[in-house]
Amino acid sequence: MRVTGLFVIVACFQWATGLLGDPYRILNVARSASPNEIRQAYKELVKEWHPDKKKDDSSAQGRFIEIKQAYELLMDPQRRREFDRHGWTEDTPNFRRRRAEYLHRYDFDSFEPMFGAERPLLAIYHNMTVTTKSYENRVLPDSHSRLWLLMFYSDHCSPCLQAAPLWHRIQQELEPIGIEFGAVHAEHEEEIRRKLSITALPYIVAVIAGRAVPFGEEHLSLTNVINFVRKTFELKIIERLEEKNQVPTFLSAWRTDDKVRAIFFSQTKQIKLRYMLAAFKFRDYVHFGFVCIENKQAESIRRKYNVLPKKETLLLFNEYSSSPFATVSMPELSTQTLHDAINANKFLILPRVSSQPVFNQLCPNEASQKINRRRLCVIWVTVPHTNSLSEERRTQLRLYIKGLSPQWKERVSFMYMQKDKQNEFIEGLRGGNGVPTEPSEHFVIIWRRNDQLVEYQWISKPWTGDATQMNASKEELSNVLARLLHTTEGLACGKARLRTVTDENAQSLVTRILKRLALMADALKDNVTKYQVLPVISVVASFVIIVFIGYCMSYLVQLEEMKIRRQGKGVPGANKPRTECKLSIHELRGETYNGLVRLLKPGCRTIVLLVDTESKPKLLPQFFKAVFPYRKNKTLMFAFMMLEKNLEWYRRLLLQTLGESSHRPLNINPKNCIGTVLSLNGHRKYFCVYHAKHREEEPRRDRERDRERRGASALPQHLHHPPGSFLGFESSDSEVESDVESGRLIKAGAGRSRGGSSSVGGATSSSTDLYGSILFEEHLLDGLSSWLDKLFDGTTRRYYIQYWPECMK
Repeated sequence: MRVTGLFVIVACFQWATGLLGDPYRILNVARSASPNEIRQAYKELVKEWHPDKKKDDSSAQGRFIEIKQAYELLMDPQRRREFDRHGWTEDTPNFRRRRAEYLHRYDFDSFEPMFGAERPLLAIYHNMTVTTKSYENRVLPDSHSRLWLLMFYSDHCSPCLQAAPLWHRIQQELEPIGIEFGAVHAEHEEEIRRKLSITALPYIVAVIAGRAVPFGEEHLSLTNVINFVRKTFELKIIERLEEKNQVPTFLSAWRTDDKVRAIFFSQTKQIKLRYMLAAFKFRDYVHFGFVCIENKQAESIRRKYNVLPKKETLLLFNEYSSSPFATVSMPELSTQTLHDAINANKFLILPRVSSQPVFNQLCPNEASQKINRRRLCVIWVTVPHTNSLSEERRTQLRLYIKGLSPQWKERVSFMYMQKDKQNEFIEGLRGGNGVPTEPSEHFVIIWRRNDQLVEYQWISKPWTGDATQMNASKEELSNVLARLLHTTEGLACGKARLRTVTDENAQSLVTRILKRLALMADALKDNVTKYQVLPVISVVASFVIIVFIGYCMSYLVQLEEMKIRRQGKGVPGANKPRTECKLSIHELRGETYNGLVRLLKPGCRTIVLLVDTESKPKLLPQFFKAVFPYRKNKTLMFAFMMLEKNLEWYRRLLLQTLGESSHRPLNINPKNCIGTVLSLNGHRKYFCVYHAKHREEEPRRDRERDRERRGASALPQHLHHPPGSFLGFESSDSEVESDVESGRLIKAGAGRSRGGSSSVGGATSSSTDLYGSILFEEHLLDGLSSWLDKLFDGTTRRYYIQYWPECMK
């Protein structure tokens, strides 16, 4: 309530003390003067009575304020009508002239007399309201061509109400030069507030090129806002030309970017804000420079182009840079004059189509034209060359365009397009009749009916070769254009749908990332205060110190290790060569029998290969290769056994698996035992067998199921394959039942002949071949790797024994 009362007192004081004289007399204009006449008179008087120009006159400041107040009164239609009707008005703008709907909530407020002074101040913001929807759909897209200043406020923010009159005056000063103003209610538009990280009110941001830049000054004033707006622009949006030799380089650079060159001439050393706003609006089409006339070094530039010293001048240059093709000179270049002049001359004589917006400007559709006459676009499809011949072709085409009549220039637009960069667009115009096989240096004429649909026709003769060929192409082009402009005939190739023009100026991914990082750095610089930075710096510094100390300690440890090595003491285990896992294959004989078999620790096994003197050189390398992957297994040991010395030990080992008395005859053929591999578990007293002819028996339930299928009369499974036959022996007693499940009968390593007679050396009384096919020594261990996988999976047969034989030699 105290704040509200203060505003009431201030308003009453302004009303009582701020009565003005006759504003028409002060500005020396008639009562029927138009706003433009009032504005022109105001500008002349401001220049005359500015306090900086009349420092000796003490009344200049009062006169200057009086002129400004009279101008504000006459430029406000409501206040001007009140003065014309009553002869006086208060010295404050009448913000009640357009009551916002938002203020209707006060119509029945019992506190109306107390808060009435706040309503005109809030109306300043309400008249320029920006909502979330308008910010997304209007402000952001529009910010790529002009600058927006947004004020964030709320109803109950006293500093916001105090800043309202000043914000309105800043708007009146800067809006005519091209800056847009808006106000955002921070409490009603939470989405924008969160997106822009608004933490305090009032808050001012500038929205330019799709990004928001916060106002970092502590005090709100016109000077601070102007300086802030200058900082938001890119540094080289206008290039300063201070020396004579800079101008030719500046003007000849159109070959690299295909842009018109514009040069501002002004007496002020600082580039005016309206120049910067115009340069930002047309930055995609024109490159701007600035020359200060007061600079002595720029005097020769001014004389060369006949620039008047007391006026502001704008010169526009195209491909022929020896002289400007457009000139605008006034005591003060207004914003509208600048925009009109640049917009009408923003393209070269032969511009290059480098993006879709440029193409839309050069070749607008028929629906957007105010006149109902056919407008044609001539595109020269060229291949980029760096030689002088290509430049000569462009020069000849420019001369042809300059020689056209003004009527043709109004209805025909010429441009060129590089084939390698716009291949997709050109391919869309190759579907009709009369299209060149390979368009290169050819013309295509387009009549754009709407944004997507066009009619087109190709010129058959290319713009290339000598003067005769170019004259033929010129003649054909002129005849086709004359026919199309003076008749209603359609274009020969028919209709097509346009494809999008590739943006040749699009930034690369790396450039966009770097630019985004730079914007983030600027945002952090503007938004982060020293109280927020100090904790971050403290954390970063602590991390750096910890890393530095760790690095120092590691370096000192390395120095100490090097010192110990030099002294010969060595670090325990540091100088020892790294031990590699080696595979050792021992010979199983009497001296190694206990260590390899009988005294093995629980869980350990020994893999033994049976060989003789002749087969050892062939089989031992194959055995080494098969078991090499298991060299790191500490529970395995590997060995080989010579059959010449320990055939008896092998015979006694097999007798235990037969489950019969050991005195029965068992003759073994050593040749059939070569390549056999035994896995011996010394602690649990069992072993597993691998042989090239050996096939692991099927599980018991599978055999019983097969037996049921064959019928009760079928022979038992072990009678079809006599036990042990594949190792060179057969049982002489056919009534012996095999017990594979119990592991007491092995089918490897020995055999007994039928009828009680032994078979030695592989000879048996059986009429069938037990081997099925001949197997050479080189292939005896081919299946060892697969058998080892089954062995370690636990799926191989185990044959248990009572004891390990004692006859090992």
